[in-house]
Amino acid sequence: DIFNCLSIEKIAARINELDNELKLHHIVQKSACGEFDLIPIQHWFFERNFEEQNYWNQSVLIIAENGLDIRKLKQSVSKLIKKHDALRLRFKVKENGKRYQEYSTDKAFTEIDIKRATISSVSELAKIKYNWQSCFDIEKGPIMCVGIIDGFNDNRDRIFMAVHHLVVDGISWRIILSDLENLYHDNSVTDKTNSFKDWYEALLKYSKSRKLKKQAVYWDNIDKKVFELGKPRAKESAVNTDGKSRITCTINKQIAEKFLSGCNTAYNTQINDLFLTAFSKALCKWMESSEIVINLEGHGREEITSEIDISDTIGWFTTQYPVYLSLNMNASIGSQIKSVKEQLRKIPDKGIGYGVLRYLSNDMVKLSHDCWVSFNYLGSFHSTRKHANSSWEIEFEGNLDTVDIKNNDGGKFLDVNGWETSDGMYFSFDFNEAYFDFKDIEKISSEFCSQIEEITNHCGNIVSPVRTVSDYGFLKLQQEELEEIIQKYSEYQIEDIYPISPLQEGFVFHSIRYPNSDEYFVQIAYDIVGEFNNDKYISAWRQAVQDNPILRTAFNWDKSEFAQIVIKNADICVREHYFSNREYNEEIFQEIRRTARAESFDLSSVQL
Repeated sequence: DIFNCLSIEKIAARINELDNELKLHHIVQKSACGEFDLIPIQHWFFERNFEEQNYWNQSVLIIAENGLDIRKLKQSVSKLIKKHDALRLRFKVKENGKRYQEYSTDKAFTEIDIKRATISSVSELAKIKYNWQSCFDIEKGPIMCVGIIDGFNDNRDRIFMAVHHLVVDGISWRIILSDLENLYHDNSVTDKTNSFKDWYEALLKYSKSRKLKKQAVYWDNIDKKVFELGKPRAKESAVNTDGKSRITCTINKQIAEKFLSGCNTAYNTQINDLFLTAFSKALCKWMESSEIVINLEGHGREEITSEIDISDTIGWFTTQYPVYLSLNMNASIGSQIKSVKEQLRKIPDKGIGYGVLRYLSNDMVKLSHDCWVSFNYLGSFHSTRKHANSSWEIEFEGNLDTVDIKNNDGGKFLDVNGWETSDGMYFSFDFNEAYFDFKDIEKISSEFCSQIEEITNHCGNIVSPVRTVSDYGFLKLQQEELEEIIQKYSEYQIEDIYPISPLQEGFVFHSIRYPNSDEYFVQIAYDIVGEFNNDKYISAWRQAVQDNPILRTAFNWDKSEFAQIVIKNADICVREHYFSNREYNEEIFQEIRRTARAESFDLSSVQL
């Protein structure tokens, strides 16, 4: 922080920020209350003007024990709602037409009725689930339903839960299901963490921060790219501009397992780096382009402040943001993976700033253009799986979303969602029929699957993991420059590469500007009395070099960012001068010192 704050004023401001962060909010265990504005993803939802806003739900089936006690389950759900205040949120409209959210104080919605049904066929199950959640009302409530369904072949009851997406996301479900099971079995649950309202206030504070202000130019440039690259034109024969169709492609189990479990090691990637390499290549090939902007989703629970704890808070925290990718379509697959990875690493704060700038702080910059294509990998959705430390098993309903067909996001012409099952990976390509033919999407989806297979085979053949600039902590250095540095020192075994400190940077600048200066030259001389073992002395220095990486470090300054290169095995330069007692005098010794001092150091050498 001291190096980054190069004035007393900036140091004082930073100390004040840290002091505020250390004063953590006391988390009140009472019920949250009051009204507050929407967070960015909720703004996005209402901006769509969906025809059936009450029917945008997420639901799960929980495989529980036989003979569930409906009264006990009702008590458990009531306690669950009391702990998780977001389940009491209602979404209302002010006289000026502005949407806001408010915690309901109606006790009726903390003691919801538990429904019960018996099925004899799968079609009955679908009908029951549809009917149970068709009564949702985001303004008046309810926004959740719970029921027990029996009649399954395994003789185990199912708990069906549905909650409106406005108050829940994928991470929230893990929290809800864990707490519900513990409450039902009379186990304790953790205390409340900060409320969703606290999170809104944290976002509002973040919207006024210097940190976000620095991101404004970045997101403005991305927004301009969305506009510049444009959208596909509607087909001349298009009649229904809202018609949606779907093509699903499958990656077999063998390839899926290799891709998900082993490929990230090759280039120290995250799984989205590889998915987006494959997807952007498929799209760019179809478009005959080398640029694309894709809408991505993130979990949204980023550490924008240390003042609040949302680790056990439910709500819709999801972030959406556009990602601009530029690809060299003629490069090797390895180079393309590294390029996509590094472009993704340059996204500030994992994209959370985009929505805040667009909806909560639009006075800084005007962001208004939407991507026509989105990609979202939803993770693992095995048909049945146990929650951690759980006797209940979770059977997810598709990709969690239960959305009315009338809720068509017309701004997305191509919406791709992927998930893993016990049989492999599946990717649904939902597309607007006014802009794409089936054969277009078939080409894109087929090419995408081919790229997944190519990446799997390529990464499987990488023996030694390849690191890229973000792995070394660089901010400005380009991948090509890093590879040039590695090539420059290829005769050595490189242990590490990392940016230099501000003080080191000053030394390098001084060395370049004043090559004959000895201002930072430290020279020490010792008189040793008694027996001296020359071999042990040299051996001790060699050990010191091995124990201290800085003594095995060279510096490079001809790239966009200064770097220091640590060599695994570097020797020392030892010069020996022998004189008899008769030959030696002080003047000879001082001349040796002057000669050594006159020789300038080569900072790019590994022998400093």
